[in-house]
Amino acid sequence: LGGCPHLCTTTFVEMVRAATTGDAPTAVSSAHALLPVVQAGFAEPSPAVWKSVLARQDEIASGCVRRPLTEASPDAVALVIEVIERCSELRPG
Repeated sequence: LGGCPHLCTTTFVEMVRAATTGDAPTAVSSAHALLPVVQAGFAEPSPAVWKSVLARQDEIASGCVRRPLTEASPDAVALVIEVIERCSELRPG
């Protein structure tokens, strides 16, 4: 799930809690809600996109990655942020 738990904490916790308590419908629903964020975050090699989004949101100091990885493209970062903003239920918290 990459950085999804850091970006969509409430929905991720709901999914895990539902899965561990046997509430399969809620777990599946939460997983489906997270899927667009996961797909957008893995548009480029991980963890570059996740780190860049977290840095842009001031959650971490830098989105830098070590070689051989390269920095995430601005388009990939913008896509993750756009997906999160479209899904109000995925806001961190």
